[in-house]
Amino acid sequence: HDIRYIAINDDIDSTADNYSDLLQFKLMFNEYYPKDISKKVRSSINIKKKKGQFLGGIPPYGYNKDPNNKYHLVIDECSSKIVLRMFKMFADGNSLQKIARTLTSEHIPIPSVYKDLSRGLKSTAYGIWQTRTIDEILKNPTYIGNLTQGRRKKVSHKSKKIKRTSKEQWITVENTHEPIVSKEL
Repeated sequence: HDIRYIAINDDIDSTADNYSDLLQFKLMFNEYYPKDISKKVRSSINIKKKKGQFLGGIPPYGYNKDPNNKYHLVIDECSSKIVLRMFKMFADGNSLQKIARTLTSEHIPIPSVYKDLSRGLKSTAYGIWQTRTIDEILKNPTYIGNLTQGRRKKVSHKSKKIKRTSKEQWITVENTHEPIVSKEL
């Protein structure tokens, strides 16, 4: 179609002799740079996680970020009682389904609704507790005082897709904060 391509910022003109060589080099560099930065940032984040610093945006249900140290978790008095109750109900032989039905029937806000309520957002909804949510809470070592991070990760720097990681890939640092649940329970 005899179309001329000009990229002023990249100093590219399709009529120039070195157009295809230069373009291939720039594309390769433009692909490498974000990948390299992503690797460096991920490495820095993993170092902080291994030191026991909480780096998540939203703390696990039952905890808040310490107002004096955003990398430390402190117990949330209201929701921690619900977490402890879940553990006790499960230890007493209640199924995940029974726990979910009980919490839903008592209009106890699900974690996402509770988070909004604790930030001052008004809501008339309480939500329906899902067995998967309860299962995630019961299997999370953070509740016994061991900060566990890296349970999910992005597929690549190009995608926002997140996948669950195996237990061996989790980063767990023991005794970083006050536990809600005893190790025995």
